[in-house]
Amino acid sequence: MQRSMQLKPPKPYTISQEALDAILAEPSPIEPRRPEPQAAQQADKNDFRQVRGATGKMLYILEKEANHPDSMKLLSEAGLRLLSYQEIFSLLMEDEQLKNALKGKWFWIAGQGMNKYGIFTIDEKGGLVPLPQGFFKKKTSVEQKVGVSHGNQPLSFYVYSDSGAALNGRRFYLFADGKPRAVAPAVVGVPVANKV
Repeated sequence: MQRSMQLKPPKPYTISQEALDAILAEPSPIEPRRPEPQAAQQADKNDFRQVRGATGKMLYILEKEANHPDSMKLLSEAGLRLLSYQEIFSLLMEDEQLKNALKGKWFWIAGQGMNKYGIFTIDEKGGLVPLPQGFFKKKTSVEQKVGVSHGNQPLSFYVYSDSGAALNGRRFYLFADGKPRAVAPAVVGVPVANKV
C-alpha cells in the first residue's frame, strides 16, 4: 500500500502593528534624488556660474559681454532676473564672498533713472543715504560708500576691485547715465522666484 503525503500549506507570516510602524518610521537607506530647482538647472545650461555666499544666498554670474537688451534676454532664457540696487547692496553688505565674486565687474541691474548724484552710504535695507558730513565723514568705511550718477537710462552697477576702491574711496558705483546699447562685461542675476 502506498501512502500519499499531503503537505499542509504554510502559515501566513504576520507582523504586529507596532513592528510595522517601527519599520516604516526608520529612514530609508536609499534617498530619492531630489530634482534641483528649475532655475538652477536652466542657469547651468546657459553657462551661468552659480556663486553661493557665506550666508547661503546665491548669485548667478555669466562672464559674457552683453548690452541691456541682451542681458535681459540671457537672464530670461536661464530663468533668472536682474537685481534692484537695494537687493544688490543688501546682499553685498552682508556677504563678503558674494562681494568678492563681483569685484572688478560692471553689469546691468533692474530699474531705470536716478535723480541722486554724488557719494552716498547704504542703510540696512540697501537704500542710499547722504554721506555724513564733517567729523563723521571720516568714520564711513570705503565698503559702505557708493558713487551715484544721475540720468534716465537703465541702471547699471560696478563693484570696484580692491585697488580701485582704495583709489576712488568707495567700493560701489551706481550708474543711470549709460546707454542701453553699452556693453557690460558680465551678466548677473537671481532666480525669478527668488526674493533677495
